[in-house]
Amino acid sequence: MTALAATHRAIEAVWRIEAASVIAGVARLVRDVGLAEELAQDALVAALE
Repeated sequence: MTALAATHRAIEAVWRIEAASVIAGVARLVRDVGLAEELAQDALVAALE
């Protein structure tokens, strides 16, 4: 497994573990689960850039 593949798998694993908590926290702020999901995904993409 290449370093890039290992990094990709690690990021996926962390996202699976933490996504629900991140989305729930954002949903409490914006009071919209759909918007919270989009914002959480946007934050993940921004963090990866």
